[in-house]
Amino acid sequence: YDSITAKLLKLPANICLGIIKIDCKDVIEKLVAESREWKSILGRKLIEFYRDILEENVKFINAQNKFLARELKDLDDCRIAMDCLKVIRDHFISIDSSLMLIEQTYAMFQQFQLEVPPDDEERVDGLRYQFNTMMETAAQVGARVDKLQGPLLTELQNGVAKFKNDVEQFDDDFIKKGPMVEGIPAKEASDRVLLFDARVQELSRQFE
Repeated sequence: YDSITAKLLKLPANICLGIIKIDCKDVIEKLVAESREWKSILGRKLIEFYRDILEENVKFINAQNKFLARELKDLDDCRIAMDCLKVIRDHFISIDSSLMLIEQTYAMFQQFQLEVPPDDEERVDGLRYQFNTMMETAAQVGARVDKLQGPLLTELQNGVAKFKNDVEQFDDDFIKKGPMVEGIPAKEASDRVLLFDARVQELSRQFE
């Protein structure tokens, strides 16, 4: 559109055909305005499209930073951290490529003087820094997880032993004190169903 506009502006304002003089100034001005309007419309559509990509990247980085900020106190914390590190590793290439595309695209917007909202420009300017910070934090979290492997292995082994004892105790209690015991009232049997269901849920959580 800039090329079209430049060609229009080079056209002569007047054209003479013999004794006839044609004033083209108004037509050229309208065509120039039309060309610039189409450029503006295309620019807005492109800005909206790449804003969605920008927001996806910002949301991804913010979401992973929340997981990386968790204190590593037990196995659950380490499991969550390791899942987060895997997500970052799996998406590294696509996110890095997406950031390069965003940076190049917004540089093009600036080159062609498209009106980008200040908030978008600010987010683009800080996006690469946020990404690099996330990667540095991920490396630090990975190192902390490595250091905790020994103590966590011991905790896991103790947890497995405790889980085994809890399951055996549950089986024994269900046989002796469960809702299937003969002779208990229906109300008590119903209460026991709820009680043992809660214990099953807790054992399922521990197993996971």
